[in-house]
Amino acid sequence: MSNNELTQQHFCPNQSTKDSMTDRQTDKICPQISVIIPIYNCGKNKDFLRLLNSLAAQKFANFEVLLCDDGSEDDTSNICQDFQNRDNRFRYIPNEHSGVSATRNIGIDNAFGEYILFIDADDYITDSYLCDMYNVAVQNGNVHSDIVFGSYAIIEHQITLKIFEPFFVLGKEQIKVKLKQSQLLQRCSPWGKLFKRSIIETFALRFDRRLSHSEDRHFVYRYLQHVQSISTTSSIGYLYGSFNPGSLKHRPLPIEQLILRQKLLTEGAKTLCNVFDIDYQEVKPIVINLLNLYKDAINRLPNEKAQRNFYNECISESLLLPITSSTCLQSIIANDKQTKELLNGYFRGLNLHLHVIGIKRRLYNLLHKSPNKIGSFETKIDFLK
Repeated sequence: MSNNELTQQHFCPNQSTKDSMTDRQTDKICPQISVIIPIYNCGKNKDFLRLLNSLAAQKFANFEVLLCDDGSEDDTSNICQDFQNRDNRFRYIPNEHSGVSATRNIGIDNAFGEYILFIDADDYITDSYLCDMYNVAVQNGNVHSDIVFGSYAIIEHQITLKIFEPFFVLGKEQIKVKLKQSQLLQRCSPWGKLFKRSIIETFALRFDRRLSHSEDRHFVYRYLQHVQSISTTSSIGYLYGSFNPGSLKHRPLPIEQLILRQKLLTEGAKTLCNVFDIDYQEVKPIVINLLNLYKDAINRLPNEKAQRNFYNECISESLLLPITSSTCLQSIIANDKQTKELLNGYFRGLNLHLHVIGIKRRLYNLLHKSPNKIGSFETKIDFLK
């Protein structure tokens, strides 16, 4: 695709919900990508400045950056307004503190792009990232992909590369095969993907404000229910930032929030799989995600009593038993040591009386089919290749 095609411009349609935007925003050419960044107290975050500079240096021309401020109390606004004044592709949107879900939703409400791309404030991208992602989205002629999954690198104590095998699938049956056989459903965070804004608006998709954790996976599950085409790229342009011990993903959550999260994610997985005539209990990434979700909930609860209450609520809502009896789980246990370790911690860490619900013997037999010894859960579970 030529540079001229890449930067081909088209005008924004009239949108009554955006009539109040300034002339600067409503009169401009409709961007091909809207980059949405939820931010909070990033004034001293060097990673945030690195991200803004990486966006300003993009080789791709036709995009906008929505800096959605969740009520920052430091000098974040000064940094954002400085970039906005220097580069008209940047737009600063301040708001009262309302959480990351509401902040992302504000970005969606104000976006004009053909595609939406979410980026976290402590990540950054290479200078060709937007160009590479958009090229993949439009490389199949008149069929622009409904979603593009990009490969990425994790930057922590070491660099870990996560690379997708490139493919393009069109239609329900092809998507069904890929959802069952590939690692797409293991990657259900919103960052590192292109979403069609028309699908988001047509089906009124937004992040669930009731959830303060895993709301992103819930959004992606619901979005995937409506796609007719999927693309992936092996090009690594998204660099996932360093570990932040103060982030929400490491904080305690009330048991009501954890139960709601488990319920919504389980229902979301079921609904998505039903759309494509798949049994969700037989899809490895979903089984692993739900097991990891459960283990995360247990780790956030303050004591064994709270853990037991959460477990009992999950049983009463039928959120656990179908997974533990699935043939997919049996296959995983027989062939994957890391999953054995995960499942071992999943139950042993609770010290529960599993015989009460009739599955203790079944799980014992499953866990001991392989001669490999089951170790304690010490390493990060990640099945992406």
